[in-house]
Amino acid sequence: MHPYDENHIIGIGKDTVEALEDEEEWRNLDFAWYQGIKIALFDVSDFDNPKEVSKIIIGDRGTDSPALHD
Repeated sequence: MHPYDENHIIGIGKDTVEALEDEEEWRNLDFAWYQGIKIALFDVSDFDNPKEVSKIIIGDRGTDSPALHD
């Protein structure tokens, strides 16, 4: 997370899609599929109740960026 201003932070990570129930049963795991890179802006004016106010998804499964590792 990166501060934007006194009430907002920016998050950079991977978007995910939850696995279908039959996939979870077949693999005997609870998991999600990674998708593209997600950049999101969060309102943290109420620190105990942050809210995602905007997001953008870049690319799809397999998309990578140095920002994810630094």
